[in-house]
Amino acid sequence: ADGAVYALEERVERIARSQMALQMTSYFGREFTLKYGVRAWNYSSRRYKQMDDLLGAAYVKDIDYYLIDDDTYSNNLQNNLLSPDRLVSEGDRFSYDYALVERGAVANVGFDYHSSRWQVDAMLTVGRHNIFREGYYEKELFAGKGSMGRSKVNGFNPYSVKVAAGYSLSMQHHFGVAMMLSESAPEAEDLYLNPLYNNRVVDDATMRRDMAVELNYKFHSADADFMLSAFASRSTRERDVFRAYDDLSGEYCDVDISGIGIARYGLEAALRLRLSSQLQAELTASAGEYKYVDNPTVNHYADVDNRVVCSASPSYMSGYHVGGAPHVTSSFMLSWFARRGWILSGGVNYAGARWIDPSMVRRTERVTRQGAVSQEIYERFMAQRRLGDVATFDFSLARWFYVGQSRVSFSLMVKNLLGRDDIVYGGYEQTRIRRYRSGAQMVYAPQDDVITYSYPRTFYGVVSWKF
Repeated sequence: ADGAVYALEERVERIARSQMALQMTSYFGREFTLKYGVRAWNYSSRRYKQMDDLLGAAYVKDIDYYLIDDDTYSNNLQNNLLSPDRLVSEGDRFSYDYALVERGAVANVGFDYHSSRWQVDAMLTVGRHNIFREGYYEKELFAGKGSMGRSKVNGFNPYSVKVAAGYSLSMQHHFGVAMMLSESAPEAEDLYLNPLYNNRVVDDATMRRDMAVELNYKFHSADADFMLSAFASRSTRERDVFRAYDDLSGEYCDVDISGIGIARYGLEAALRLRLSSQLQAELTASAGEYKYVDNPTVNHYADVDNRVVCSASPSYMSGYHVGGAPHVTSSFMLSWFARRGWILSGGVNYAGARWIDPSMVRRTERVTRQGAVSQEIYERFMAQRRLGDVATFDFSLARWFYVGQSRVSFSLMVKNLLGRDDIVYGGYEQTRIRRYRSGAQMVYAPQDDVITYSYPRTFYGVVSWKF
């Protein structure tokens, strides 16, 4: 009588993007070129839930089932006050319906200078970037303009300055340097405490700043190509907003982390050797350091009413490694170009200095002060797990030939040739915190890390036809 108990839903995102650009070039002699133009855009991402399968039932009522047993908010169940207690059938929208809209325009001006040995490029871009949320449902928790209609328009003035210069010492040796400074608007999803049904914008919405520099050297000859690059980058004022259950307060919260800063620097090298007309070797390697260098600020807001649960708790992230990518990599591939279009390749790949993605919530002053009742538990909260180094082997076989004016190619690739199924691909620390009693005392401890594994032996087949 109350409708479906279980149902399958789809979370839909419908994207519409339009852009108009005008770019012009003026030539001053054979060496100097001036480039200038404008670009305007409108991006809209409409997001809603759609009922997929009621599993035999006729309907489900469009209310917030997470609040039914809540002592305070159980009378604010309506997902849409414009149509209260609506009965949802298969194919209907329900729960939430909103759009994130981005509009803006930028102007750019730059120049290129080319001579027999020198190459200099520079570009300046300035503009305006507006972001807002458009709500199509009126959530009872945030009635009126709290969820319905257009939110506050967040306006930003992004810019970027890019300069690059290169010098050819000879036909074989080339040196280059590139620098960049920019400020950009945050991601639209990171501007709202909960964009599903809340127009509330985060406090102090600032632009992200990026600085980068790169030095490179290139060598080219009939038998070899070599490239060496040194890079360094620094980002500040990054932001991350997400929803999570807060174990210390026992409430479902919107978590706003601001002031994230990351530094990356290292070396990259690539070498290609033409050992003969049929044999070629390629070697690539990189080594770097990617670390958090600032202590961001973490704020917790109750998801049901935007009430501050925890304000401006610093997270001690400075010095921790950025997860998700190895800091040391290398690969070696040997290819044999046989007659009649056959190509055989084999290679080995190595990845080292890998860390799990650290949780910024776990390292806040609030958690370590309230939850770490002993030095041992404090160290567990603050420790970052390092993943083991790994090496894999790959193999590929390809064949190409002409059919009239067309070129047909077949290729078979085998990744992880040895079939190892115990290779850890990555992982992350959980935000959730364990709570249990030890006698009369409440004890807190971090949840276990979540680990993902690489695919075992995997085959890829590709057929292409070019004409």
